[in-house]
Amino acid sequence: MKLKNVRYILPVLMLFVFLKIQAQDYQQAIKIIPFSGVAYKKLTGFEKGYEISFNKITHGYKLTGLRVYQEPAFPRKSDKWFVCYGFGSHVSLYESYSIYNPFRPFDPARRYSRSFVSCGLDGYVGLEYRFLKHPFTINIDYIPNFEFMGPDYFRVNNYINIGLAVVF
Repeated sequence: MKLKNVRYILPVLMLFVFLKIQAQDYQQAIKIIPFSGVAYKKLTGFEKGYEISFNKITHGYKLTGLRVYQEPAFPRKSDKWFVCYGFGSHVSLYESYSIYNPFRPFDPARRYSRSFVSCGLDGYVGLEYRFLKHPFTINIDYIPNFEFMGPDYFRVNNYINIGLAVVF
């Protein structure tokens, strides 16, 4: 195991030591997204809440804040599956970027090594599986976003994340 993977495992182990953990109905969750980042979810009402995430993206980093809603996905079949959806915004810091010329589709993109900050609006749709006897959830999330600042204005990005969350 590489040393940089330990930084993802160590916070999860520390949660078991310091926090009271419960299995199915939770108020807070810390989600680890392998090779990408971490997220913190706080439920404030009945299956409603907020999520803040920090992710490593292509050529930069992204900080996202989302308003999250959850509903049972298959209420008659199972109480373990939940559909999550919501909206929010983000701020991205890019270290470099590439611009394609649409009139010359076979030419390579021009790459610039200049950093810039971009902000935008996000959507959120996900599927969550809750373990009833264990304090974990598995999530798959689809987060499309629309950026309206930066060198190539009006960029549309699509991210799919798979994560493991510790709930408490």
